[in-house]
Amino acid sequence: MKKRTRTKVLRQVNPAKKAELRYRRELNKLIDSMFEIKAPTANNDASIREEVLEMIDLLSNKLDNIDVIADEVVSGVVDESNRVNEYRFKQQMKREMGIDVAKILENNKAVGSKVRKMRRENIALVKTIPQRYLRSLEAIVDKHTLQGSETSMIEDIQKLQNVTRNRAKFIARDQTSKFNNSLSQARQEAVGIQEYIWITAKDERVRPTAARRRQPSYSPKDPNHREKHGKTFRWDTPPDDTGHPGNDFNCRCVAKGVLNI
Repeated sequence: MKKRTRTKVLRQVNPAKKAELRYRRELNKLIDSMFEIKAPTANNDASIREEVLEMIDLLSNKLDNIDVIADEVVSGVVDESNRVNEYRFKQQMKREMGIDVAKILENNKAVGSKVRKMRRENIALVKTIPQRYLRSLEAIVDKHTLQGSETSMIEDIQKLQNVTRNRAKFIARDQTSKFNNSLSQARQEAVGIQEYIWITAKDERVRPTAARRRQPSYSPKDPNHREKHGKTFRWDTPPDDTGHPGNDFNCRCVAKGVLNI
């Protein structure tokens, strides 16, 4: 007689909030060191221009060491995300399935590959923060020198600094979510879990939002996270429009592993 297969749906492993906060703190330290350079104090654009050009030279010198700085920012965050994900996944399998997966996961090549990939990608991403800030400063100088502007140069620099901090906050949240989902996939596949149930954040910000659906430019082909909630997907077949949970830009979705026993 053929044995009946029983399906067990695991709880999702949520991103490590401490890792996100740590990432944000480290990025803010980097930004603080950029903003420590004396801001312009003159009261006319001609004088301000000279002060900003001096700021640009000082920032350019700081970028000589950006590889080391970015590695210091990223390494601890990636390692902490990995530790938390590993602990929560092991505890989940033991509590819900009565299975100790420590031996299976020990020195797992897929997990190691994910960690190295995340570290490389985030070092490159962190380096863009001062690089983009520097390019934008140069653009502000050019705009005021060649075209003029209704706003003062100082106002434009203050806006740029706010944009830089907001982008750092987004990077910390978005990347720790990506870390968690990527590591969850590797660990689920390592223990033989081939399918998962897509779980959204279940709020008004899940895409496509109601506001987006009312826009004339909205298309049914837009990435749709909302319609995937509660549906089952395979790890070896990512959805075409979004990829797996967490893959898409600013995606807060997670995957509940489905284990057939």
